[in-house]
Amino acid sequence: MTDVIIANPVINSPFEVPTRHFEFGERGITGKIIEGSRRDSSYFVPIPHGRRQTAQMSLENEWTKDRLRQNDMVNEIRRKVDVWRKAGSPASPPSQDVSSSTGERRIVTESSSSVN
Repeated sequence: MTDVIIANPVINSPFEVPTRHFEFGERGITGKIIEGSRRDSSYFVPIPHGRRQTAQMSLENEWTKDRLRQNDMVNEIRRKVDVWRKAGSPASPPSQDVSSSTGERRIVTESSSSVN
């Protein structure tokens, strides 16, 4: 399989819940964008190569679905944040709408606006 090169891997706004992600096929990332959902957080389990390999080890087939594991802690935090957002973000500091330099709408809280 040839390596997939993604020129611009940032496909979601940093100010909103992600709604798109790159598809992973049986042999790794495909570069195809899936609309309308957020992929669960996951990671790849590395498997060490034998000791007789050269110093420059091959990464072929390293990023495949059989080595993919769910990141349960991150997924649980995401679920709790979603519940918090749907509840109207209780106990969060006062905020205001502002526009970023790219024209995206974002929320700035008192605590985040004081950070340089």
